[in-house]
Amino acid sequence: MSVFVRLVVMMFLQYFTWGAWWTTLGTYLNANFSSGFVGLAYATSGLAAIFSPFIVGMIADRYFPTQWVLAVLHGVSALLLLWTSTIQQESLLWWALLAYNLAFMPTLALTNSIAFSNLTDSAGQFPRVRVAGTIGWIVAGLSYVGYAMATGASVKNDIEPTVIPMYVAIVSQIVLAV
Repeated sequence: MSVFVRLVVMMFLQYFTWGAWWTTLGTYLNANFSSGFVGLAYATSGLAAIFSPFIVGMIADRYFPTQWVLAVLHGVSALLLLWTSTIQQESLLWWALLAYNLAFMPTLALTNSIAFSNLTDSAGQFPRVRVAGTIGWIVAGLSYVGYAMATGASVKNDIEPTVIPMYVAIVSQIVLAV
């Protein structure tokens, strides 16, 4: 498989993972926790996006190959999301979401870094690689619609308020880690 195709697959899975559960998190939280918790839960990604890239960027640049850091972060993220899917207490869930996002947010920058360093014409090829991420996000959402249509389930009532989207993301993160 060519480097370009591998980068497209990486970017597709990167954003498929995020889109698979992040967009449905609000419905899940409203169904299982207090409504005021939704904003607090979503704030964890912003906090993590501010702090984690500095630490992980230094580690990836100085001590380990970027692809290994990416693999470890996706493996850790998958484990943290699995743990998150079992939590029923808001305060513990907030910390689990923060831990997850501290591991996941740097992967966004690392995939870009890997793509830029492996493309022969970054200016011309990167947009085509990156659009695969957007397509991955969209496919993640549409996969629930397809599942609902095939089974007669309701996306809003039978999928989004459950941990199913988290499990989908866990599987894709394991694939990314491997």
